[in-house]
Amino acid sequence: MTKFSSHFLTTYSLVAIAVVIAWSSVPIALSQCTTINFQPDQWPSEATVYFNFGNITDPIQRQQIQTAIDNWNAANSSNNSRVQFSSAPPPPGARTLTFQNGSLPSSPAFTSTTVNLQTREILSATITFDLQRTTSAGGLWFDPAGRALMTCL
Repeated sequence: MTKFSSHFLTTYSLVAIAVVIAWSSVPIALSQCTTINFQPDQWPSEATVYFNFGNITDPIQRQQIQTAIDNWNAANSSNNSRVQFSSAPPPPGARTLTFQNGSLPSSPAFTSTTVNLQTREILSATITFDLQRTTSAGGLWFDPAGRALMTCL
């Protein structure tokens, strides 16, 4: 009986390890499983969101944001959300996204949103960048001369 139990545990352990290894090589299949039971806040499908640069005047930072917006629009045209970001003046009651620079107490960037609590749809959002915030190595989180300003989005 002892040998059988040892053999069973050894076989079981090998099978379990094989399953873990096999599953670790297909994270996409696992990521499709629902792991949360609430609807996250999001822009509604097919919405037009009107964005503005708030107090941002630096042309390099504006171009970096515009590049991110262009990438979002390209992705959204094919991912079924069909959310479009527009720099046109917003009509009354439109959904808005504001980018701004400011001082933050504990992070290099922060997003605040106004959400319809029944539908979980975002009505407006503001993304604030603290351009003075440094990493633990002492470098700036956002390098105005660099290309990676919008990686936190």
